[in-house]
Amino acid sequence: LVKEENDLWYDICCPNNGEATSFYKEALERISEKRVSIISHYHFLREKSKSENDLKIPSNLVIGQLEQFVDEIEDAWHIIMSEKRFTSDIRRLKFENPKNEDLIEHLASRISILFGLIGMTISKFGDEEDKRRTLIVSAEHRSSPEWNKIKESASSIESSLEAFDASLAKSPARKSFEKYLTYLTGVLKNSKHMLWMNFDMEEQPMIHVFPADTRKIFRELIWKDVEKLHLFSHNGNFEFIKDELALPEDIKNKKLESLRGLPIFPASRKISNPNSDSNIAEVSHEIAEQVKGSQGNFFLLVTSM
Repeated sequence: LVKEENDLWYDICCPNNGEATSFYKEALERISEKRVSIISHYHFLREKSKSENDLKIPSNLVIGQLEQFVDEIEDAWHIIMSEKRFTSDIRRLKFENPKNEDLIEHLASRISILFGLIGMTISKFGDEEDKRRTLIVSAEHRSSPEWNKIKESASSIESSLEAFDASLAKSPARKSFEKYLTYLTGVLKNSKHMLWMNFDMEEQPMIHVFPADTRKIFRELIWKDVEKLHLFSHNGNFEFIKDELALPEDIKNKKLESLRGLPIFPASRKISNPNSDSNIAEVSHEIAEQVKGSQGNFFLLVTSM
């Protein structure tokens, strides 16, 4: 769902505008009941780095492709926000609260002012040789008059959000809007995150946020409540990976020198035209004959041919 169609998400996911009816939440609950769960590196990192998890992660973890896991950190914890991020939620809030449109519009104008100030700051301090005028925010920038105006604007937005409590209906759209807007004002007012800014292709200001100390997140959140941890890496420097992921000190590196050969069963008779759909019956018969005389469980791997 893109642009204005994005508003339809809440109608599809939460038909009664309540989280209890969200099929996304119900799916998470069903997954948490399973003894074995498979989750992507990206979603695992996003989920475990939150103070309150939506998904219950089993205490016994097996993480494969560890070298890829390291690369996923950048995507999972890099948050990008622009004024467009809030425009969709603003439209939705107006739809859900027709009697409070003036209150919502007032906050929307404050958000526009904030991003206007951010745009002026990028124009003044951003890299002139960079087409997008990237600005890596430092202590020097945070002490400038321009940044003081940004912080004042962020504080005014926080004050406006407090007025929402008694006036606007609670809904998933409101929860998402307040969550990201509070996060945005917080990172602008404090220096606990890595922060950089630039213009997008339409010359609209964008804010990029990344944790300043990823190792701390691993130590305090990612590996928390993990009883058994098994890691597999096909290549890569284990000591580097161990340092990057702040792995527990008792994790040991065990190098596998060789793989045990897997059994190969040659066909007992010649199969005609192996690459043709017409030989499916012959191949199926051959496999059945092989299985008859063998013991144990089988995993059959076939190709698209």
